[in-house]
Amino acid sequence: MVDDSIKYKEYRDEIPYNTLKTWSRKLMNNADWKFIGWTGNAKEPLRHWASYPELEGVLKDLWEFINASFIEDGVFLKPQRTILNLYNHGDSSWMHVDSEDPDDWTAIVFLNEHWDINWGGDFSLVEGSEILQSFAPTPGKFVLFKSNILHGARPVSREAPYPRFGVAFQCKHDSNVQGLSSLKVPAIRSTL
Repeated sequence: MVDDSIKYKEYRDEIPYNTLKTWSRKLMNNADWKFIGWTGNAKEPLRHWASYPELEGVLKDLWEFINASFIEDGVFLKPQRTILNLYNHGDSSWMHVDSEDPDDWTAIVFLNEHWDINWGGDFSLVEGSEILQSFAPTPGKFVLFKSNILHGARPVSREAPYPRFGVAFQCKHDSNVQGLSSLKVPAIRSTL
């Protein structure tokens, strides 16, 4: 079982730029984009571009790359759903949870080749009515967090010359992998 005090972790500068660029372009060009992305809240008035591909090819390579960091930190996951998200200025993403199950996790990878922090699009984790942590969607950064934490993409500025691009992996805790692992690694330390 994963340590219950762990809530989230940010990973920076782990994906080499040329690898990120290759993965990003392949995913962007091969996705079945539809203007159907939303949080599931029936009152949310707007949508964003999204695609719900199978975990294969480039996505499988990307998952295996980031999952190595999670395993190193003692978090053992099995992806259940993969979502590609594009947010333009004016698109919507209301705050939401991906799952009520405290054993579920979500990993988000930011795939833009370049992102200026003035363009907005920050990813925020919320507790109550306060922002717990906010992450700029800078190239190659990925964030792992408990799926029952309220979260969402913040609006993209009208100055952004292209959409904010990311992939979300919604995961279950995988006790089978944990049980088979012989790794002796420290658990993720929450910044709380």
